[in-house]
Amino acid sequence: MLAGAWSLVDDTVINYDQAREFIEEQRSQFGAYLPGESQRDEIALLDYLLAVQLRVETSNSGSKTLSVAELISAASGVSDIVLEGDAQSLLKRNGIKVDISKDCFFISNTHPNLKKILSDTDWMSKWNILLSRIDGAEAGGTQHFGPGSKSRAVKLPLHLVIDTSENQNFY
Repeated sequence: MLAGAWSLVDDTVINYDQAREFIEEQRSQFGAYLPGESQRDEIALLDYLLAVQLRVETSNSGSKTLSVAELISAASGVSDIVLEGDAQSLLKRNGIKVDISKDCFFISNTHPNLKKILSDTDWMSKWNILLSRIDGAEAGGTQHFGPGSKSRAVKLPLHLVIDTSENQNFY
């Protein structure tokens, strides 16, 4: 197959070094389609959650639509796109809580708004089991997500969203 693919792009005879380079080029271009190269389900779930858009009513600048990742950055003090308190409040109402002192964030195992967010996905139940597979994840115990809202949660390191050593956003 390699010879056939090479013949489509070049008329010369391929040598060993060219073959290795050609294979790496193909892998970088089509890697997501190779067996075993697809994104792990738990990472896909986290990426999905971090990309969810939420509408925040801010104390200082009206309303904005921001991703969960942007809100986590704001709640941790890295970004000033909205006030920390506004970001933390909205995240908690959606089953996510940032704890800067522990360099982590928590995702509720059962929060009703997370159930709504994930309702049309393959992750609509037992998302906590998938999230607990992420490197650095651990059981977060019972967390309070606002008045009258507490549940068990998965604790995830904050560096999954922001580079805590440089205070830079990944998302």
